[in-house]
Amino acid sequence: EDENIKIEETIEIKPEKIEHEPNHTPVVVKADSSNSLATLLDSLHEHNLIEIVSASIGVVSENDVKIAESAGCPVFSFTSLPDIAAKKLFKITGTTFIHQTTVQGILDEIEAFHSKYQCSTRYTFFASFEVF
Repeated sequence: EDENIKIEETIEIKPEKIEHEPNHTPVVVKADSSNSLATLLDSLHEHNLIEIVSASIGVVSENDVKIAESAGCPVFSFTSLPDIAAKKLFKITGTTFIHQTTVQGILDEIEAFHSKYQCSTRYTFFASFEVF
């Protein structure tokens, strides 16, 4: 046996589809700080038809993209930018990244997505667009 031979096996794991409430619009939210995230979440909780699949602070990571892909929604970011791995995964998966630098801007983007999502769910397809 040659101890210098290393066998590597790559296993691709596809994330399971995340189920969400009927008539609810799933969203993944990222923010630069806990205060910003709290402000966004307070505003979003007032909207009963928005389902927050994931909400966290820091850079947008590969995990955030995987969660959004599984939920069939974009990643909405308040001043947080994606790391290199997340940028690659956005391109590979076609998952949308929407970035805004004001709280009102990101809330407006989520509301616009909600309107499009509600119109498109009866056809189980919605248009994807990227904003970088």
